[in-house]
Amino acid sequence: MNEEMKKACAILGVPEDATKQQIEDRYGLLLKKARSHSKVTSNEQNSSDTQVSVDEINEAYNRLMGLDQYVDDTAMKPTGKVEHFFYYHKMHVFIAILLIIGAVFGVKSFLDRQAEKAAEAAKPPIDVSVMFFGDYRLDKPDKVSDVILPAFPEWKRVETALTIALEQPKDSYEMALQQKSVISMMSDRSDVYIMDRHHMEAYVKQSGFIPLDELTSRLPSDLLSGKMYVAKTDKEPQEHVYAVDVSNSSFFKSIPINDKEKYALIRFDTTKKDKALQLVEWLIRSTKP
Repeated sequence: MNEEMKKACAILGVPEDATKQQIEDRYGLLLKKARSHSKVTSNEQNSSDTQVSVDEINEAYNRLMGLDQYVDDTAMKPTGKVEHFFYYHKMHVFIAILLIIGAVFGVKSFLDRQAEKAAEAAKPPIDVSVMFFGDYRLDKPDKVSDVILPAFPEWKRVETALTIALEQPKDSYEMALQQKSVISMMSDRSDVYIMDRHHMEAYVKQSGFIPLDELTSRLPSDLLSGKMYVAKTDKEPQEHVYAVDVSNSSFFKSIPINDKEKYALIRFDTTKKDKALQLVEWLIRSTKP
């Protein structure tokens, strides 16, 4: 311990091996006495009769606590323990305030999520989900189900969504949309897809959809003439019907969507195949021969 540290111990009246808690306690005691007396003698724990000022007490405390290297001597010095706390611990106070704010928002976010879960749990189970995937412009895609449900009185809930996928992205924004569409196709689990021809052909080849031969074989031929998309896939060497052009369905006249071609497909891993087939059949039957 150097001479300056020894001097600081002497000023505060603490042993040279004092702990930080002992220094804090002693510092608080000296400041308390300093408020009642203009000067304080430090001979309570040593033999020195030297009188010390509050500034000297602060300086000694700073040195022992390692704070002197951060203190600007030209700045206003704290004169009491409360002032000292905020002067030297303002960063801790700031962090504590941030933590409190974070905790408040965290609790609010948790409560909001719980409310959303409760609202979702109160809804009836999804009968079938539909994804519009392609170069489409569709206002309020989640409201499209309001047009579908009247056609299926026994159904309680249809979930609909839109993923914009462009054929030829022209700028960074459109590139971002394209990347998002790829991620969506990988993670989405909709049952029925309405796709433009470009994306339909690309994803059918990747074995993303089930054959529709079972459905098309029982429908009138005039409804299907020139509308079936027959292809082979990476996993199926034989040709099958994977999509049907339903662009002329009266359904699309009832929703605000652009005129891009629309093919109906059913995802390969759907868990609601029967209802998905019902929906696709409804779309086909509502087309003009």
